[in-house]
Amino acid sequence: MNRTIATVSTLMALMASGCAEIDKLKEDIEKITNQTVLSGLVVGSEPLEHPLIDADAMDVTLNESRIFLASAGVDSTDLNPSAITGAEVIFESDTNGSLVYNEDADGFYSLGNDDGLEYVDDEMVSVVFEDEAGTHSISSILPAGAEFDLPDDHASGRDVTIDLSNQGFDSYLVAVTRFPEGEIVYSNEPQTFEEIYNLSHPETELTSVVIPGDSFSEDGVYAIALSALVTADTDSMVELNTVLSSLMTGKVAYDVICVPDCLTVATPEQ
Repeated sequence: MNRTIATVSTLMALMASGCAEIDKLKEDIEKITNQTVLSGLVVGSEPLEHPLIDADAMDVTLNESRIFLASAGVDSTDLNPSAITGAEVIFESDTNGSLVYNEDADGFYSLGNDDGLEYVDDEMVSVVFEDEAGTHSISSILPAGAEFDLPDDHASGRDVTIDLSNQGFDSYLVAVTRFPEGEIVYSNEPQTFEEIYNLSHPETELTSVVIPGDSFSEDGVYAIALSALVTADTDSMVELNTVLSSLMTGKVAYDVICVPDCLTVATPEQ
């Protein structure tokens, strides 16, 4: 009798465990097949100070968030989802309180310095919006900027490699500006949703950034603005498609190099 009772108890426990696994599977399927997509970016910046760059002539203070809202429709893995327009999207954090995004174009929403946005290292932030399907949100903790230090002098036409190993970043945005012209000569800023998806869904941890050598083909002073990014976990997503949705956060760190060397570019030609 005791053995029978024990066997029944074991079976009931296994059934309960099985039910829990089934419920978890249902939840996972619902997340994958949820049609609502929120893909976003939150960035701040460190100060840029260098004797060869006029900081007053270059606005490097950056606090910005950009969000894309869309519906994946029937195909929840569609890399060309339909934009959601007219939404009230809210940015929330202890420092910022609640800020309402501006809609710039169909599905695209933004916040910036003029809206009072502040980037605070290690602070939890959330992006939230509501529609007839309920409340949708995604959250992340804002990381500090990457640590790197490049040699001052650089040969024309050579790649620049930035070591980011063991810093825990997932992906990056980088822009290179040449002075005195103030011309952006290289950027990996995504232009399509598919490019945003690829940026926010890396296959491996970020260990290095390589900027192609043809970006440094002319003599000059080059400001390298690097935002190493962390991507929010799917566990932080509520009522969103976890396959397509993402929130990338990072702080821009700057370094300056000279081609061919800082003494040459700092000395006016006679």
